[in-house]
Order: sequence, then structure tokens, then C-alpha cells
Amino acid sequence: MTIPIKLRPDGLGEFEPDDSVPIEHGGTGASSLQEAQDNLGVPQNTDELVEGENNLYFSDIRVQSVILDNLSASDATEINTTDSLVEALAKLQAQINILKNP
Repeated sequence: MTIPIKLRPDGLGEFEPDDSVPIEHGGTGASSLQEAQDNLGVPQNTDELVEGENNLYFSDIRVQSVILDNLSASDATEINTTDSLVEALAKLQAQINILKNP
């Protein structure tokens, strides 16, 4: 049943079971979440979201495929707990380079 919003004395909307707010009153015309999602074309869960060009999903393959283009193997100091993964790899590579070419 589609009805206009019934206002309580405190100004808040009041609904009965199976009430719905029509679109012309700012609603979805639905009386359930499922119906509202269907009416608005909203996915029911994140698995149904389409990946965009800029906002990409996290995946192990993406992380493992990151190019280390800022890797600078010039600092052979110890790895610290505050180092990023790239900084730690750079320090390890610098240490390896020193061992290879003493």
C-alpha cells in the first residue's frame, strides 16, 4: 500500500507494516529492502558491484603484480619495523649488492 508519510507530533515519519513511501514523497515506492533495491537497481551484495576503472577491487594477484618502480637499492642499513615493504626490499637488495661486490 503506497501512502504519503504520516507525521508524528515530533515531526518524524511513522510507518505501519507493508507501508511504502512513494517516489514523489522522496521514497522508493517499496515496502521492503529487497523491493527498494530492485526498484533502484542497487546490488544486493558487494559481489554484484561492477569494478570501475579507478576504484579497483583488492586482489592477491594485483598486490603481487605491483611494479617496484621506486626501488632504490642504495641504503644498506637494517630493516626497521617502521619501513614499508618497498623500503625493506630496497635495503635487502642493497645488502645483497654489497655482498656480491665487496
